[in-house]
Amino acid sequence: MEEKMRPLTKKMIKHLQLARAKELSEKEAKVITPGHFKGTLSGLYKRGIVKTRKIVLEGKPIESVYITFEGVRYLDWHDAKQARKAALVKSA
Repeated sequence: MEEKMRPLTKKMIKHLQLARAKELSEKEAKVITPGHFKGTLSGLYKRGIVKTRKIVLEGKPIESVYITFEGVRYLDWHDAKQARKAALVKSA
């Protein structure tokens, strides 16, 4: 049986959304460092939402963070939930 994931905090969701926007952006560099998460990285990592990898940038190895498939699914679910909430408030 699959264990249920603990809910993410508002800060975690905010950092995850900013990182996803950066991943999808064509104007910004695609490298997301652990510093972008400011205190939420370990919680997201333990939940399997983000993973780390080493990349070489300008001849220097750096640690990069990327959002996993589970993280993308969570963001999609969260955005749909927010849209439903907004629709309910608008119709009321």
